[in-house]
Amino acid sequence: MWDFSLTDFLLLLKETWLILLIGIGTAFVAFAAGLKTLRKGKSKAPKLAAAADPFAAVGTHERRTAIRRGGHPVTLDLHDPEELQPSQQGWVLDRSLSGLCLMVPNALPIGSFWKVRPCNAPQAMPLVRVEVKSCAPDGAEWKLGCRFEKTPNYAVLLMFG
Repeated sequence: MWDFSLTDFLLLLKETWLILLIGIGTAFVAFAAGLKTLRKGKSKAPKLAAAADPFAAVGTHERRTAIRRGGHPVTLDLHDPEELQPSQQGWVLDRSLSGLCLMVPNALPIGSFWKVRPCNAPQAMPLVRVEVKSCAPDGAEWKLGCRFEKTPNYAVLLMFG
């Protein structure tokens, strides 16, 4: 039936090992190439430049303890705490941790205290008490420099823009 000699068996074994070694070698080359490609793909991302922090740099002309920052004007209501003067609307031009710069239609006395709240703020938000530190005409309106009597919490500050 099967007439297999030792030489036939060795020849078959030699061919089998040759095929097996070629397969293992090819697999090794493919694995090494894939590993090299994957390592190239995992290169470190370039570090992005940090956005300029408006609170980081202070000019030499700046005497404030807290840096002002601009933004979109926010409409607010000004209320006289003693209710001696009528309430009026104004706009927040810039803001800081220590106060607000407001634009209002009428002049307010320096040293007077007012309570302010943004118009878009919920009624549950407390009125914030500010002191008028400066008042200067700006066209038909008045520009007020106001200082917080007590710095409000961060959530309230965000409502001012």
